[in-house]
Amino acid sequence: MLSDKILERMAQDVSFRVRNNQELIRTKGNEPIAAVAKYDMAQCYRHGWGVSINYKESIKLYDESAKMGHAGACYELARLYLQGHTLMDIKIDLSLSEYYSKLGLDKCQKIGSDMDFLNYKNSDYVPQLNGLLKTIEFCKWSNQNRF
Repeated sequence: MLSDKILERMAQDVSFRVRNNQELIRTKGNEPIAAVAKYDMAQCYRHGWGVSINYKESIKLYDESAKMGHAGACYELARLYLQGHTLMDIKIDLSLSEYYSKLGLDKCQKIGSDMDFLNYKNSDYVPQLNGLLKTIEFCKWSNQNRF
C-alpha cells in the first residue's frame, strides 16, 4: 500500500535525522550547527521521534541549545516554564520563563555575529517571545494584586 511506503520512508527519514543530529552535536567548533542539532534532538526526545521519549534529556538539550543561541529553544523553555508541564516534571516558574524569554530576544539581536546562521530563524521567534514577556508581566501583576 502507498500509505505503508510513506510511513516506512518517514521512519527512515527520522532515523537518519537522529543519527545525523547526534553526529553534529559531537562536532567541535561549529556552535550554530550544534545549537540547531541540539534543538532538533530536544524535539525528538520530547515527542519520541525516532528515539524513546526522554523528557530530562529534552530539557537538557533545549537548555544547551538556548545558551548556544537558538531562540526556538529559548521559546520552548520559556513557554514550558510559563505553563508548567506535568509529564516533563516542570513546575510553573515565572522567573525562569522570563529568563529564557529575555535570553531568546537577546540572541535574536546578535545579528552580525558568528551566529548569523541562526539569525534568519531566530527572528521568527521575536513576536512569540515578546508575547510571552507580556503574559509574564500580566501574571506577575495579577499575582501581586490578587486579581
